[in-house]
Amino acid sequence: MSIIFADPGGGFYSTTAQATAGYWSALSATIKTSGLPAGNIEPTGLQINNAGGVIVVPNATSYTLGFRFVSTSPYSSQSLVSFRDPSNSIQVNFSTNTAGEIVVARAAFGGTLLGTSSSSVTLAQNVWSYVELQATIDASVGTIGVKINGTSVLSLTGQNTKGSGSSSNIGNMLLGSNLTSIWQDIYVTSASGSHNTGFLGDVQMPISLANADGTFTQWTPNGAASLHASVNAATPADSTIFASDSTPTDRMSVEYPSTSVTGNIVGVGHVSRMLKSTSGTRTVSQVITNNGVDQVQSAVSLNTSYTYYPSYSEVDPNTNLPWTAAGFNTLQSGLITES
Repeated sequence: MSIIFADPGGGFYSTTAQATAGYWSALSATIKTSGLPAGNIEPTGLQINNAGGVIVVPNATSYTLGFRFVSTSPYSSQSLVSFRDPSNSIQVNFSTNTAGEIVVARAAFGGTLLGTSSSSVTLAQNVWSYVELQATIDASVGTIGVKINGTSVLSLTGQNTKGSGSSSNIGNMLLGSNLTSIWQDIYVTSASGSHNTGFLGDVQMPISLANADGTFTQWTPNGAASLHASVNAATPADSTIFASDSTPTDRMSVEYPSTSVTGNIVGVGHVSRMLKSTSGTRTVSQVITNNGVDQVQSAVSLNTSYTYYPSYSEVDPNTNLPWTAAGFNTLQSGLITES
C-alpha cells in the first residue's frame, strides 16, 4: 500500500482534540467551517498554526505530501512543512518567500539552500493551490520534487538531503506556518507498493456516511435504532450513539449512498473511531467488501479512550483493480471482532 495518510481537513471531527486522538500525532489548529476563501472545494478546512500538525509515517527514505492550501495573508519568508527523521531532527524544510515560491533547505528553516521553485507557477494570496512536496533522504543521491497545481516547479537529484541527525529515514512530517493559512485534502504516499507511489495530483476527498445496514449485523446498536445510524455521524457522539460487540468473529457492515464522482478514484479510506470498555486485549479488523469479496486490514489493538483508526483500500477486492465509481457504489465497509 502506498497511501498512508488522507484527511479532508476537519470533515469528520468537530474538535482538534478528537482529531489528535490517533489520527494525527499532534494537531494545534482551528477547524474552519465558514469564511473560507472563494474557490474552496471542501466544506471545512484546517487553519494549522506554526508547527501545528504532526503526521507520523512509517520509517522510509522517500515520501510525497500533498495538500490544498491558501494563505489569506501576504506571502513572506515562512516555514511550511518539515520532513523529519524518527527522532524529530529535520531532514529537509519547505518554506515560502515573498514571491510565493517554495524554498527547500537541508535541515531547519533557513538551513543549507537546496533550491527554489520556478516562478512559472507560484502561490498567490487568497488563491487556492494544490501543493505537492516530495523528498528522498540520502547524503549524496537524495531527491526533491515540488509541484503546484500539477506543474513541476522544482526537481532536484543527486542532493545531500540528510539533515543533522543520524538517520536517513523520514519518520514524521511537521505542518504549519505563521501565514494565515488553511489546509485541505492532505495526503501522504510512500514510494513502495504497486499503486499511488508518488504524486497524486489535485485530489478531492468527499466524505460518505453510512445510510443502510449491510450484510453483517452481529454487532449491537446503542442510542440508535439501527447499526448504520449508530456509526454514521461525521461529528461523533462518543459513548452516546455507537455500536458495540464482545464476541470474536462477530461482524458488522454498512452501505453508502451512490456517488456520481468522476475521474480517477485513487483509493477509499475507511475511518473508525473506537475504544475498548474493559481491561485486557481487544482487537478489531476493518474490512472493505464488494460482491462478497473481503479486503481485511491488519487487526488493531484498541485503547481505553476513543481513537481514530484509518485504513486505505487502493483496489476493489472484487476485481483487484483500482476503484471505479461503479465498484464504490456497491461496496460495504465494516468491522470484525478478532479478540
